[in-house]
Amino acid sequence: MVRTAHDFGSGDLLELALDAPAPGLGKSVLLPFDRRFVPDVDLAARQITVDLALWLDLQNDSKSDISEASDADSSAP
Repeated sequence: MVRTAHDFGSGDLLELALDAPAPGLGKSVLLPFDRRFVPDVDLAARQITVDLALWLDLQNDSKSDISEASDADSSAP
């Protein structure tokens, strides 16, 4: 369910309330409102299609990149 839409100046975000917690994220997420993650908007039916799996994959990739960078920094002489 969409709780609200936010515009902080760098692109719209949808705040989604999830039925079940997303791994490591909880039951609420902020999702960029663009075609990659929201490929279909049906105003008449008041429904949207969300590719949450893609967004979660990208979040996990980002966390891995940050973790790898942190590990590399801590092992530097």
